[in-house]
Amino acid sequence: MQALYDVDVIALNVVRDMPVTRTEANYLALLEALEVTGIDGLSEADLRDMALMALQDLDPEEAADAVPALKLKDAVS
Repeated sequence: MQALYDVDVIALNVVRDMPVTRTEANYLALLEALEVTGIDGLSEADLRDMALMALQDLDPEEAADAVPALKLKDAVS
C-alpha cells in the first residue's frame, strides 16, 4: 500500500481539554445514546458529570464506541 502523506513530527503537546467540543447538546446526545434517564433539567455541569460517570461504568471498549455520539469531528474541523 502506497503512503498518501509524508508526515514529520515537529512537536508533541498534551491536550487535556477541548471546551468547544463539548456542549450541552453533546452531553445530552451521549447520555441518550447510553440510555441514561433522569437528565431533564440538569445544568451543563451536571450533564458533564453524568456523562463522565456513565462512561466510567462501561468497559473501555464500550465507552470508546459511545464517544462518537459527541461528534467531535464536526467541532474540531
